[in-house]
Amino acid sequence: MNNILQFSINHWPLLATLIVLIIILIIEETKTTIQGVTKISPNKTVDLVNHQNAVIIDVSNQEQFKSGHITDSINVPFNKIKDNLDNLTKYKNKPIIMVCYSGQTSLRAGIILKKNNFANVFSLSGGILEWKKIGLPLIKS
Repeated sequence: MNNILQFSINHWPLLATLIVLIIILIIEETKTTIQGVTKISPNKTVDLVNHQNAVIIDVSNQEQFKSGHITDSINVPFNKIKDNLDNLTKYKNKPIIMVCYSGQTSLRAGIILKKNNFANVFSLSGGILEWKKIGLPLIKS
C-alpha cells in the first residue's frame, strides 16, 4: 500500500492524466445512448435496414432532403415531427433510424419519438455527412 501511495505522490501528473482519461472514456460511452436513443454508425444503419427492416426517417428540411438522402428514407422535417406522430405509429415497434445532415437534429427528434413510446429508436451518428464520408450512396430527387 505504501508503494502505491509513494508512486502516486512521485508521479501525480501521470495519475491525474489517467483519471482524466477514465472520465473522458466514461462520458463518451454514456453519450452513445442519450435518453433512450442510441447513436449508431452508418454501417450499423445498413445492417439494421437489411436484417431488421428498420425504417429511416430523415428530419432534414425538404431542400436538404432533395439534395441527397438515403434510399427509402421518409422525409419528416424536424419542425413537423410532433405533428406527424400519428402517421409514424405504424413504425412504433420497428427499429427507427433518425437521420439529419450532421447527426444533432436527428438525436433530438429521436428523443421526441422515445418520449412518445416508440420502442427502438436510433440516430445516425454524424448524419448524412458521415454517410457520404465513408462513400455510401445517396439519392437525389
